[in-house]
Amino acid sequence: MVVMPWLSEPRIQNHEEALLLPPLLDLLRATGRVRESTLVVSEFPWNGRRVDLATLSVTRTTSAYELKLASFQRALEQAMYNRLSFDRSWIVTRGLPKQTGLLQAAENGIGVMTLDGASMRILVLARPQQRSRTVRARLVAKLQAERSKSV
Repeated sequence: MVVMPWLSEPRIQNHEEALLLPPLLDLLRATGRVRESTLVVSEFPWNGRRVDLATLSVTRTTSAYELKLASFQRALEQAMYNRLSFDRSWIVTRGLPKQTGLLQAAENGIGVMTLDGASMRILVLARPQQRSRTVRARLVAKLQAERSKSV
């Protein structure tokens, strides 16, 4: 797990999936989803799994990003788990997913981004999710603890 400063190079265990991170971070910065004050954690341990990329904004908004080059259905399953805890859950992939997968993501409030050439493109916007206050507080505390560990 790595807490990343604003312009640092990200680290993901899967080398091929790590190739999605630079264009993803470019898009997140360009759209204001990640700012200098945003906590960005790669390989975030949560509920017995690792979230590829997790963010916590100064307004305490949390987002989870699952990076997958293939197996959109597996990414959708992981994103469904994430949406139980995070405010927004996203799938980041290369190539255009099938229409049925995009519809499933949209129906469940999961955002989808795809690498289109050298840049990311948003296909489906993530919708904010209603979660348990207890789970949300635990998630925010764990993310903030990761910031403290990195200082």
